Amino acid sequence: MLQPHLIATVNQKVLSLLAKFSDQEFYEREIARKLGISYGSANRALNELY
Repeated sequence: MLQPHLIATVNQKVLSLLAKFSDQEFYEREIARKLGISYGSANRALNELY
């Protein structure tokens, strides 16, 4: 797992969260709140990762 200080982009933050909690499901707004990013950024990152 990447160290927190090495994760720079929103996509990396989202991917790291999803990998860390791979057994759970999240709503986009939950991801945004947990990472301290906007809902739009979470939505964009998830669309790019999809």
